[in-house]
Amino acid sequence: MTYTTQQMFGYIPNDYIAWAAMGVFIVLGFVLLLVNRKFRPCLFMLTLVFCAWFEALGYALRVNAAHHPSILTFIFPTLFILLVPNAMALIGYMVVGKALNLSGLNVACLRPNWIAWTFFTSDVFSFALQASSTG
Repeated sequence: MTYTTQQMFGYIPNDYIAWAAMGVFIVLGFVLLLVNRKFRPCLFMLTLVFCAWFEALGYALRVNAAHHPSILTFIFPTLFILLVPNAMALIGYMVVGKALNLSGLNVACLRPNWIAWTFFTSDVFSFALQASSTG
């Protein structure tokens, strides 16, 4: 079964905006890479570099999906564009856990080293639940 771009997206995606977003994320990835090399923060901060580049890849695949609509060309850019912010949120929770560990404060209802793991587990569970309901 063949689909039109209008049927896949519900609108006609703008190529120029997708290319601009891709450029912004590529530049942001390189800036984050330079900052990581210069200041050498925790190793998990390199994940932000890959998140920026995967987001750029998602927008490049979205341009491809707009010109060659099919189920696979629709699924992959959607995955890259929607899953990357969750990985960035996981980095935020890891930073909160490390900050609580370093400060010695116990203001959360969880132990500081469990914060990121709890978020990751609940995120994977919600993805599985959403995937099972969309099938």
